[in-house]
Amino acid sequence: MSDTPRFANSRLLSDCVHCGLCLDACPTYKEMGHEPDSPRGRLWLMKALAEGRVEPTATVVGHLDNCLGCRACETACPSGVQYGTILESARAWLERPARPDDLDRGARAHRSLRGKFLRRVIVGRVMADPGLFRFSIQAMRLADQLGLGGLAATLMPRGFESRRWAGALRPEPMANWMRFSGARSVNGGGAIVIPGAPPLSGRLAFLTGCVMSGLFGRVNEASVRVLAREGWEVLIPTGATCCGALAAHAGLANDARRLAERTASRFGENPVDWIVTNAAGCGAMLKEYDYWTSGGGGLAARARDVSQILAQNPLRGPLMPPYRLLPTKRHGEPIRVVYHDACHLAHGQRITDEPRALLAQIPGLEIVPLAEGDVCCGSAGSYNILEPEMAARLGHRKAGYVRAARPDIVTAGNVGCLVQIRGSLAATEKSPLPTTAHLMEILDASAAG
Repeated sequence: MSDTPRFANSRLLSDCVHCGLCLDACPTYKEMGHEPDSPRGRLWLMKALAEGRVEPTATVVGHLDNCLGCRACETACPSGVQYGTILESARAWLERPARPDDLDRGARAHRSLRGKFLRRVIVGRVMADPGLFRFSIQAMRLADQLGLGGLAATLMPRGFESRRWAGALRPEPMANWMRFSGARSVNGGGAIVIPGAPPLSGRLAFLTGCVMSGLFGRVNEASVRVLAREGWEVLIPTGATCCGALAAHAGLANDARRLAERTASRFGENPVDWIVTNAAGCGAMLKEYDYWTSGGGGLAARARDVSQILAQNPLRGPLMPPYRLLPTKRHGEPIRVVYHDACHLAHGQRITDEPRALLAQIPGLEIVPLAEGDVCCGSAGSYNILEPEMAARLGHRKAGYVRAARPDIVTAGNVGCLVQIRGSLAATEKSPLPTTAHLMEILDASAAG
């Protein structure tokens, strides 16, 4: 047993009083009912692992891998346990290659070649590169259409369904910022500026993101249109895509720091009031840049989710029901909308009221309650790639609650959640599925004229 913890620190590791209030908040504990697959149980394992009382056997690592990192336990915890910080430090220690001077050399997660490939190549490299990730998804869809989906499955963990992924992920055209009225290139091509409608609210920088840039260009364009309509001058730094969140969650600390430093440097070149993102995981990561970067220039303090920015003032009208998202819906009929709380918005950033306040301003919308609306859907960044079996179970659970609400639109502040919910509904539904749309797509479609 070591006097100095292998990771985290003694105070963080000892904050948990084992009260059990986190149990009902934990999605994997809800599904499995196993203590080692609860926050309390995993904290015990991580403390014992840090102190050298247990070693990273396949069983121990499996319980930690099974954690979504959704941080719902932090919301439920009365003691303020920093579970997410401890989990990421544990995963970073497990994934760090042993050095010759390590006293516990070799005491790391012993992963198969497939496991290393998934984390270090797919998560650490492919998903962090918008163009490469887009190409890989298009290749997977083509392989599925040609009946070669089984080849992709050989590279993925047990339970991965290439057909389901190919059906749920439909890459959109990449954003073309120069098509926006008044768009101009500045700083020698280092950024693009989209003018805001007068009267101006201020100036902000928008993180386009890695997955967002590669697959969800329309959502990014919708986000910028809404921000500009609300009077914000939007600056889009070129080359600032991946914030490092996916790597951090997977324990790839060096990759996370490299990506965070690069992103911070791109944003640091331009004076703005806020740094804004439309992806929940990115927002949570940006707000922790004081830890992940050596000199973030106050970026963490200026980071905001797009809903936080827009909810500061009433939306500029006139607004109309977003019927263009529902081509079969007759005008005049109310639109039933359920809002799913993305984990890194509700629990990582404690943002729950702002998105609902924005939806409430749109005429013709009926916001329908969603049971377990703040329980993880199973997406969790790269979790549905690394742990597809549990992700499918959680997605099935979420789909059941969505079906019971009978919505016309399912919305969230994170596209990964929408892809997971869409795929889970499609796996069990034969009737027409509800439309899935990012919150910014609804606001964009509600603009009159």
